[in-house]
Amino acid sequence: PDRMSSDFKKFKNVEMIGIENDIGPARARNVGIERAMKTDPELIIFMDDDVVHPISDTFESFCKMAVSGNDIYTPKIQSYGNTCYDFFHDVDGTLNGVYEKGRYGERLFYGTTCVMICPRKVLSEGMSFDERFPLAAGEDIDFCIRARNSGHNIIPADSIIVQHDYGYGHTDDSLLKFISRFVRYGEGNSIIKE
Repeated sequence: PDRMSSDFKKFKNVEMIGIENDIGPARARNVGIERAMKTDPELIIFMDDDVVHPISDTFESFCKMAVSGNDIYTPKIQSYGNTCYDFFHDVDGTLNGVYEKGRYGERLFYGTTCVMICPRKVLSEGMSFDERFPLAAGEDIDFCIRARNSGHNIIPADSIIVQHDYGYGHTDDSLLKFISRFVRYGEGNSIIKE
């Protein structure tokens, strides 16, 4: 959070909410939505605390464009690290969502809340995260599926590159972190299928 707070200091009306107890990412995001909607925001940006220096002029201009829209936007995520595990995530596109067939560069089936830009209109319709997801795995995919079913598109902002720190180092525990990450994703995917 400290490295993110310095990136956001130049903006007015940005609040970072610290949550004492681990209530899960879906509940934490809903707390943020509830708090933000009281201030009549133009946008709500969901961003994980392991995103590295996300703000750029391109990011800012994209947010300005998103304000007037009806859709959800997600930038391209690249690994901050340089391990073989980070390389895998870049090749796999782990946090980049999935393009709709025949719509490459135009529309995603889902995006992730590693960084997700939502205009007020999307959230004012009562959209929230399903709190049955106890971990950071699948709650954002479920959110996007429901948003799409409500008529909102998930738009890739591939011209914006945001770096994500997966936390791998050149240590023995990196393989365990890598495996447990995908086990967690599988657990989240099983809830989506319910």
